[in-house]
Amino acid sequence: MELDLDAPAAEVLAADVVTTAKAGRWAVIRLFAAAAVQSLFDDSTGPGGPGTPTVYGHLVVTRRDTGEVVLAVPLELKPDLEHGDADYLGYVRRQLDELTAGEFLERWGGT
Repeated sequence: MELDLDAPAAEVLAADVVTTAKAGRWAVIRLFAAAAVQSLFDDSTGPGGPGTPTVYGHLVVTRRDTGEVVLAVPLELKPDLEHGDADYLGYVRRQLDELTAGEFLERWGGT
C-alpha cells in the first residue's frame, strides 16, 4: 500500500530511539571496566566523564500501518546522557506533528 504523502506525518509515521542490543551489552561491560580502571588512577571524574563508552543506536521512523522502517538515523548515545536523546526524539516527533508525510520524508531523506 502506498504511503499517503499528503496526510499529517504523525498519523502515518511513528518515531522512536532504538539501541543496538549487542552494542548495548558490550557498552555495559566497557563502562564497568573503564570505571574500574579509572577509579584506580583518578577519582576526580565521575560517570559520563572522558572515556565513557558510546552506545550505538538509531532514531527509527516507521510506518504506522505496516511497521516498515522508512528512516533510520545512526545515533551515539552516552549511557548517562540518554535524556539528551529524548530531546532529539521530541524534536523529530514535533516535526511529525507539524509536517505532512511528504514534507517530513523530503526533509529527512526517508524513503
